Amino acid sequence: MKEKLYTYFTARKNGRLIGFIDVLSDGIADAYLQDLAVHPDYQNIGIGTELMNRAVGYLKSQNIKAIQVIFDPRNTKFYKRFGFNIVQAGIIDKDAVV
Repeated sequence: MKEKLYTYFTARKNGRLIGFIDVLSDGIADAYLQDLAVHPDYQNIGIGTELMNRAVGYLKSQNIKAIQVIFDPRNTKFYKRFGFNIVQAGIIDKDAVV
């Protein structure tokens, strides 16, 4: 396993953090994108798109074969633009387990 298990990308304006995406990966085959966030004052001007382009581009340059993300269905159109295929999956939410 590679030493570096994750990376992240930020967007800043005048030193202030206005956007962020976290990338978890084994550094070999799989990666998971999480916490894509853009400050409400800076949404809908391409910052989220740029963060996604950088994250996905970096992972592809590292020959990561599978990139995953969980998102609200309202954002399907956004994620499809980056080539994500929508698949059925399962998740265990520890707080929902009886």
